[in-house]
Amino acid sequence: MGEQANLSREEANAKIKHIAEGQVAMLHTIDAATGDTARPMATSSVDADGVIWFMTRDDSEKCRQLRADPRVKLTYSVASRSEYLALEGTGSLVKQVKTRRALDPIGEDLVP
Repeated sequence: MGEQANLSREEANAKIKHIAEGQVAMLHTIDAATGDTARPMATSSVDADGVIWFMTRDDSEKCRQLRADPRVKLTYSVASRSEYLALEGTGSLVKQVKTRRALDPIGEDLVP
């Protein structure tokens, strides 16, 4: 099994940013009818607080699932560096025009 460590908040945020930034995650959401659903999501950014941002259509199935049940799991695998990350937490939907355009200037129908 991989290395596990108890990190300070700052160390954990730095580790998340190091592994997740610019990578593709498997985003797991919960669907009442089918259970756990996973799909690949390109990481848009990771902020200083370790918050991971993705962009998607507001009318997507994953958004519907998050509205019904905000529990999420994220898994990252950066095989070229032998680094892996598994996170569990609560997801939220944020619709911010300024943030959206800063992350993807042509993604006008997307939200972070």
